[in-house]
Amino acid sequence: MFLNRTFVMPSRMCINPIHNKKGILHQSDKLNPEERWAESSCVMDTLYDMDLISETVPVILDNSKDWYRVLSTSMRLGARGVAHVEGISRVDIKENSHYLNLLLINRTASPLSWFMECKDRNNRGAIMLPYSFLPTMASQRLRDAADKVIALLGDYDSIHVRRGDKIKTRKDRFGVYRTLHPHLDRDTRPEFIHHKIEKWVPPGRTLFIASNEKTPGFFSPLAVRYKLAYSSNYSGILGSRD
Repeated sequence: MFLNRTFVMPSRMCINPIHNKKGILHQSDKLNPEERWAESSCVMDTLYDMDLISETVPVILDNSKDWYRVLSTSMRLGARGVAHVEGISRVDIKENSHYLNLLLINRTASPLSWFMECKDRNNRGAIMLPYSFLPTMASQRLRDAADKVIALLGDYDSIHVRRGDKIKTRKDRFGVYRTLHPHLDRDTRPEFIHHKIEKWVPPGRTLFIASNEKTPGFFSPLAVRYKLAYSSNYSGILGSRD
């Protein structure tokens, strides 16, 4: 969008085992790196609608024929076909005529990743697309599933409660267990949540809770006031191939 170029996206995305049932069930020390990657990741176009994204920013996947053609052509052209622009600002790339006719521009976000870093965290004005962009670009299958879930939920309120990975404790240099977020456990317990939302969510409302909390029934005390719903209630829809 910034350079009127096509964005290359990875063909697979890593899914945290917390959210990846397959990864949890099939983890094995006997897998080679490629097999382990396949077990812990999913195909990108099952998550995102590439055609829909391309209406705003043209994208291709890194396992597509288009991408292989670009790579092979750029290798033949050498310096005339590809430029590595790590450390060069986007403004310089846009205004420097040297980059206009290059086939491939590669910017490495860090030594551990090959993809381009799209967001400048020090200059929020440099972000071309809103943070809400990708969530609205879900694949057709996910959008259909969401529509079915919403139809079953009816009129509802929702909250997102992140606990599992945030309340972990570690030993400090004195051997004392500490957490980076000392008040999070208290602030995300059902009684505290109830205190925070009771002004806005009347009794009897359907409350959809999205959370990575692993303890079964952790939010059950809220059922005294609300009709609780979780994504697990709709796993049949989310796992359906129809």
